[in-house]
Amino acid sequence: MKNSKILAIAAAFAICGCEKTIYPPGFVAARFSEVQTGWSVARVIETLGEPLRIAAYSTDPRNHPLPGNQQHEVILLKNAEKRGLDPHVFLLLEYSLQADATTDYWRYDMTIQRGVVTSIGRQLITE
Repeated sequence: MKNSKILAIAAAFAICGCEKTIYPPGFVAARFSEVQTGWSVARVIETLGEPLRIAAYSTDPRNHPLPGNQQHEVILLKNAEKRGLDPHVFLLLEYSLQADATTDYWRYDMTIQRGVVTSIGRQLITE
């Protein structure tokens, strides 16, 4: 029931052109729904393909800051599995981005901690 409501909202936005979301090549929203907590980075990539962006964040910036005290660090896919195992870091795998700051968009992302998916986000962001 919940998925059908989301699909109906997505169809309505697609028809009116109110929503502008950037997705990676070959992204399929229905496949995103297959991802489950506990999955490894490798399994996510195998299922969905490469995300648009992978960002690392410190779980404790005061005691374990990122290099240069950055708020976040964009990392390469080849480093994601190893970096995702760091107990002081969580990764955000972003499968969608807002096309411009004035339009609504679908946000598809997930959090990786200690090497596995800990949360999955799929949300319509309205501006």
